[in-house]
Amino acid sequence: MKKYRLRQPLILLILILAASLFLGACASTGKPPDPGDWGFDCLVTYNALGGVVNNREVRETYYIKNSYIFEPSGSTNMLIEPIRDGYILVGWYTDMEEVKAEDGSVSYQFKAEDRWDFDTDRVEEDMTLYARWIPQGQVKYIDPETDEIKFSKDITGNDAVQPLTSAAEALIAKPGMTFDGYYANPELTIPFTFGDFEFQEPILSKE
Repeated sequence: MKKYRLRQPLILLILILAASLFLGACASTGKPPDPGDWGFDCLVTYNALGGVVNNREVRETYYIKNSYIFEPSGSTNMLIEPIRDGYILVGWYTDMEEVKAEDGSVSYQFKAEDRWDFDTDRVEEDMTLYARWIPQGQVKYIDPETDEIKFSKDITGNDAVQPLTSAAEALIAKPGMTFDGYYANPELTIPFTFGDFEFQEPILSKE
């Protein structure tokens, strides 16, 4: 009997403690966690400026103050390398300036001092990094009579500039006319030699 009396208060105490933990958990249900409670005080926003990082143009990640930050790269990381059709990424910057043209189109200007160096720079406060893009090289197949671009594709290697396939040539064929070949000038006086083309990766400066 004594043994039973000793266990009863102990069981009651455990039940009270479990109930307290349960009620505490219920009280916090629905409240998003605050990264600052864990020391992640700095919010870094990656703005791909027309591109996407992990299928989004804007991604947000929290970091500990004075720490290095992730450079979006690869294809399986938490932040994968951003992509933008027809463009090449040349860097991330802490600031940019929007420039609007008369036709309403928007471009961006960057300063060398705003370029973020992922190897040396550390985050100190909330900030936004903006992606800088340059147009990717393209080969365009143009009708010299109309200046119409009949076919185009991105240049990614030495085999990028080559004659069109017979199927592609059939799609752009003109009724009653015979295809004569490829030329390097609109006057059709300089035949284009495909083997002379040498692809070079763009040299990305630190500016």
